[in-house]
Amino acid sequence: MVICAKALIDENPDPTREEAAFAVRGNICRCTGYKKIIDAILLAARLFREDVRDLKAPEVTSVGQRAHRLDVPEKVLGYGEYADDMEVEGLIYGSAVRSKYPRARILSIDDSKAKALPGVRAVLTAKDVPGKNKVGHLKKDWDTMIPVGEITRYVGDAVCLVAADTPEILEEAKKLIEIEYQELEGVFSPREALQPDAPLVHDTGNILAHEHLIRGDAKKAIENSAYSVTMHYETPFTEHAFLEPECAIAIVDREKKKL
Repeated sequence: MVICAKALIDENPDPTREEAAFAVRGNICRCTGYKKIIDAILLAARLFREDVRDLKAPEVTSVGQRAHRLDVPEKVLGYGEYADDMEVEGLIYGSAVRSKYPRARILSIDDSKAKALPGVRAVLTAKDVPGKNKVGHLKKDWDTMIPVGEITRYVGDAVCLVAADTPEILEEAKKLIEIEYQELEGVFSPREALQPDAPLVHDTGNILAHEHLIRGDAKKAIENSAYSVTMHYETPFTEHAFLEPECAIAIVDREKKKL
């Protein structure tokens, strides 16, 4: 969207709201309804036209007053640090070995070669992590790591974690871990998952939740409308364009023995 907005303003320094909306039409955003995005394009165009260079965030003096995000300057100007930019003395690196198959049973994990590699600090599987293995937002149904004997649910499920002194040793260690799989039939669409004979993605079934909502009389509203239009709409799969993968840095307080 930023690139489209820049191209628009370069060609037309004083765009209308309709022209700004048309310029970003090919970008899919589920979060805002585009209002703030279009507002930002028109504001940027005005600031370029007026050659404004000393922008300052308004001082917040009351509850309910709109305020700028604290990290706006570093994000906009590009000097903000991401996890990969940060350096900590004695830092070690960790990463997950992930499933090769969308749906497969883990028969065994042999990490002996990886553990023997100089510079490897640890190789952890589900049995090494105390507490509950399940996490999730709406439903606790996602395994943090797939234990031996259990079934993966997508390419990318974590099977084990590796920690090493350098990124290069880390990647080499991950290649040395031998995982035996029993590949199983997968489910690749909601339509497939709803079939009576579909493999179960979870033991509880393939439906997260079922809700039946009624609000108003839709049939009556359509019958009484001056016009009614029937169309068939389809949308493509959409994924976020992350600036970096999910990652974090943890520092141990060795005196308190806490992270």
